[in-house]
Amino acid sequence: MEDKENLYQIGPVTYVIERVFTQSKTPQDVVVEEIITTAKQGIKISHSAKQMI
Repeated sequence: MEDKENLYQIGPVTYVIERVFTQSKTPQDVVVEEIITTAKQGIKISHSAKQMI
């Protein structure tokens, strides 16, 4: 079982933090930032795409 100090729950998902390389952010801040960064990478907006209703 993982060390409880390394577990961070956001909604129904539990994340395991192995290490954080910054002192200015909490482990939970790092998780949230990673989720947002990953989500943005999956969104590709093309202005030439047809509009959807």
